[in-house]
Amino acid sequence: MSKGSKRGKRGRRTVAATLAGFYLLGVVFGCFLIWMIPVVKNRPRLLEIAANKGNEVLSAGLLDKVMIFGMEHWLYNEQGRIVSSESAFLHASQREYIRSFVPKVLEKGSVFVPTILLLDNQDNEPRYIFGMIAGVVVDGPNDNRFVSILVRDLSDLDTIMVTYVALFSLMYLVGSVFVLHIFRKERELNRMRRDLIANVSHELKTPITAIRAMAEALHDDMVKDPQARRTYSGKIMEESDRLEQLVLDILELSRLQGSRTEFKKSVAYADGILPPVIDRYMMLCGDLGITLDTSGLDLEHVPALYTDVEKLVTLVNILLDNAVKFTGEGGTIWITDQLHPRSVTFCIRDNGPGIRTEDVDRIFERFYKADIAHNSSGSGLGLAIADEIARGLGEKLWVESIYGAGTSFYFTVGCKPGG
Repeated sequence: MSKGSKRGKRGRRTVAATLAGFYLLGVVFGCFLIWMIPVVKNRPRLLEIAANKGNEVLSAGLLDKVMIFGMEHWLYNEQGRIVSSESAFLHASQREYIRSFVPKVLEKGSVFVPTILLLDNQDNEPRYIFGMIAGVVVDGPNDNRFVSILVRDLSDLDTIMVTYVALFSLMYLVGSVFVLHIFRKERELNRMRRDLIANVSHELKTPITAIRAMAEALHDDMVKDPQARRTYSGKIMEESDRLEQLVLDILELSRLQGSRTEFKKSVAYADGILPPVIDRYMMLCGDLGITLDTSGLDLEHVPALYTDVEKLVTLVNILLDNAVKFTGEGGTIWITDQLHPRSVTFCIRDNGPGIRTEDVDRIFERFYKADIAHNSSGSGLGLAIADEIARGLGEKLWVESIYGAGTSFYFTVGCKPGG
């Protein structure tokens, strides 16, 4: 296993563990808040009720017992003996638990504690609920002190917490998918950035090395023959042109991808745009022994287009240039069109070597190298520029290829609105 794949797996595990940790933290913290908010909110009121209830029981001679819905009241003397109790929902085993608060209340004067209580269930199946215990000291007859303890049922929090966990889980799932998508996109961008730097360095190094080697040979007077010197000079100019074209392509692609290029659409006609481009490549193909077939192109019946003429011409030039590069002598290039209600689809097809299936999806990437994806005579940026032009125009550009049988590039051009 490569170091890169190991780092990738460790990165994925780290992200998964982080997301799981934050999920558990969110669930626990949210449930804690749901529990504590009513506790903090009800603290003064429950302590007051506990005090009033204790005084009420004492003033009534321990005879008047008034039940409060959802609450229980326990009155103890200083020895911890029950003077009065009104138990409605707590299990009998909870009595000792309630009694354990008496010394704390006597020591501090009042105690308020959120807790978990055990219900008295007739089916003998224990059921735990959220609750609150409020205890205060009340003064009785003959300077005797009593402890009034109020128990509040918060069982309605169960439903709130379940609802919170369900909603939080759903939102967290959506958020996690979004974060993972961003994480993958960031990794892909980093990979493309590294590839771009490496490819630009390689593409720049090749012509610079050739120019330097031939220039040194001429400078050191190692080439004596005049014809050979002219050949070296011609090669230097050729490599300089290649270097210049590479820099221009990089700048053009940067402008297109950086949204610094303004696309100026206007009404235009295909029979006025494409013929000059086709005529130029017709002559080039004739010199190279390639047939350029335009019998499937009926420009007279193509409706008025709405596009940026300059950018469209650049797009067609790139695709035709690409077809010529990969079509050998005796090969054929076809140009066809197909009308649609709101657009026209043009196709530039060749019977060259085609593109491997694994390379098709990456053919529009900058500097992407496959067996036949880019020719050494080009900058390797043409198809990436064509793709950015199509995106900027709001059109579609795609490729279909059968390895060993040829390649077809399709692109759409929108028709005049209402035309």
